[in-house]
Amino acid sequence: MFQSERGKPLNPEHVRNRVLHPACERAKVPRVGWHTFRYTYATWAGATGESIKALQAQLGHTNPNITLDVYTQPMPEAQRRVADKVARVLLPIAAELKEQETVLCPEPVLIQ
Repeated sequence: MFQSERGKPLNPEHVRNRVLHPACERAKVPRVGWHTFRYTYATWAGATGESIKALQAQLGHTNPNITLDVYTQPMPEAQRRVADKVARVLLPIAAELKEQETVLCPEPVLIQ
């Protein structure tokens, strides 16, 4: 993809060792490899809501399960959105059930 000053393809291992790892050390972050970028891209792209088939094709996977099970991680914000959506569905139902309970089983009244 990229070439050296002599027009030869760059060796990814050399770039990782000479550029990427020193950059990680300067930034005081753990060392990463090229696959880390693949996982990160897959996770962020998965959170866009686009087709998993499109992401699968971009990553070159033959099976979408590899893309989903191995390469993507749930994003905290996406998890919050799912929880909020479930709550919006369940809370009206819970309120309705609570009203029905009150009608069917009113609070006991103490008689003095």
